Amino acid sequence: MKNIPAQLPIILHYLNLKSGNEHLKQSLEKTFEWLNYKLSRIADHEQIQQLRYNPSDPEVQEQWRQILEEAIEEDDLYAEELNVMLHEAVELIQLEDPDGYQALVANQLGRRPETGSLEK
Repeated sequence: MKNIPAQLPIILHYLNLKSGNEHLKQSLEKTFEWLNYKLSRIADHEQIQQLRYNPSDPEVQEQWRQILEEAIEEDDLYAEELNVMLHEAVELIQLEDPDGYQALVANQLGRRPETGSLEK
């Protein structure tokens, strides 16, 4: 795994918002807790909680990548399962709070003007 899944920073940014759909945040919190549980043999709970904040930081992203890669190698986490869970969480954000999703993408992650895709 060369990069962290693109959906993870989106989910973490949404969870870190001071405002937003509280019902949606509760659902995303469950996804984050699932991930935390899956990574429990690789990283302790406090480390995962600390990585929840500032998901745009390259150092934080590198730590996520290393932890996820190790968990996948150790069979504690399956790449397909991870991708499905994160994809579903982002779809939920788009469905439940489309304006919040668009603002999040525009403000937190940025857009490439020529393609409209998320910057890494």
